[in-house]
Amino acid sequence: MRRYIDRYERYLDEVLNDATDRTTVMRRYTDVFRDTLLNGNRMCLAGMLAAERNDLPAEVRTEVVRWGEMNERWIARVLASGEGDAPEEIRRRAKAIFAAVSGAQMIAHGRDEVAHYTDVIAAYRESGLIP
Repeated sequence: MRRYIDRYERYLDEVLNDATDRTTVMRRYTDVFRDTLLNGNRMCLAGMLAAERNDLPAEVRTEVVRWGEMNERWIARVLASGEGDAPEEIRRRAKAIFAAVSGAQMIAHGRDEVAHYTDVIAAYRESGLIP
């Protein structure tokens, strides 16, 4: 789990360094979750483990929490590059985006329907939740 998170964090940093605007950055972020679904209707490892949190050893639970916090911090960095929102509002929105994307993946996985994920993410973009 630790290696999984570290590898993913490096990927996210590359995305942030390579992209020119936050809309592109966030599109690449949401595409990772969609691509996982496209790969045999899989879910991200941390998302699956989060659903089984109560049955996990303490050290794995710690990593699941680290996964969520890492995603939220990264999203907050992306959001901070845009409008002049207050830091607390940026953190709250980052949490909402992470929950929304993770939830969309989980529901699409349960339905075995990647199109559901795509539709939900599009709705989040249209509403302004996701840049």
